[in-house]
This record gives sequence, C-alpha cells and structure tokens, in this order.
Amino acid sequence: ILLTGAQGRAGVAFSLRADELATQASLMLNMQMPAGEMSERRRLSVSLNGQPLRSQMLEYQPGERFTLELPITPALLVSHNRLDFALSGQNDDQCVVPSGSGLAALTIERSSLLQLALRRLPLQRDLANFPLPFYSDVAVSPAMAQVVLPASSNETTLQAATLLASYLGSRTESQELTFRVSRGRLPDA
Repeated sequence: ILLTGAQGRAGVAFSLRADELATQASLMLNMQMPAGEMSERRRLSVSLNGQPLRSQMLEYQPGERFTLELPITPALLVSHNRLDFALSGQNDDQCVVPSGSGLAALTIERSSLLQLALRRLPLQRDLANFPLPFYSDVAVSPAMAQVVLPASSNETTLQAATLLASYLGSRTESQELTFRVSRGRLPDA
C-alpha cells in the first residue's frame, strides 16, 4: 500500500466467517519511509471499522524501514471489516502541508500481518445457515467440501449429491471449490 501526498489515504477490506469469533487480534505493519530529503513530519493514523486504533508521528530517517505493532480489541471485529490508513504531513512550522505537495509515498509492505485467533462458534441446526459449515462466502483460500456417499448409491442419491455440489459451486463465484468424495466410509481426518 502506498500512501502518497500530504493527505494520503488507503484501506483494506477483509471478512470473517459468520461462525467465527475473534478472541485475539493484532496488526504488524512493516513500513518504509520515502527516500530523499523530507522537510515535513508525518502522522500515520490507523482505524478499524471507523474506530481509531493508533495515531503516531513517524520520526524515522528517509528510506528507513520500521515496524509498528498495534493491538486490536477483538470486539471491534465483525463479519465485514475495513482497515483504513491515513497519512498527514506537517512542516517545521507545524502547518499542515497541503494536498498534492509532491510528498513521496510511505510504503506499507506486503509482509505486514494481521494476526487473528479465531474460535469457531457452534451453529444451530437450521438450514438458514447453509452452506455453513461446508463453505463460507468470505473464505479467501480455496475451499474443499467432503461428500460421503453410501457404498451402493442409487440414482436418487447421486442426483441429490449433484444438486448439492452444483449449489455449493454456484455460491463460490470465482473461488476454487474442490470436492473430495468417499464411498461407504467417512474420510480420514
């Protein structure tokens, strides 16, 4: 993420499954100051879902790499979240530097990390929760569904499995979904 200009802003959206609860959370931002001379100081403000997490003056040398670690109150995390980053500059006279003044970019590097400890919540036996726990719309990694068929499956059973697989596949949109099929036994854990 590059924050440029005196009023640079950027954000990242992420989601949690509806059946997950965050019990611990922290953000580790690996950053790099812009190279070259800087006559202004910079303040980085980080917020989660509109709630401020931290606002800090960046007192680092041009081109210097550094890490900011931010604890996150788990109660701030909901199903759909947004981390926002805002950069503001001040010159030596404590004046806010106007937007578009040609400030170089502050870099939030790819190696930055959002660490979450999640607890899976039990689901009520209700088809309104379907396709959970088999598939979540907010999954970012490829999903896998395990299908168990009786050893001797009739046409009706195979049609039902096909309909279910088709429905789950339609919910994935552009994500990959792999089906692992077992016959006559539960799959190995």
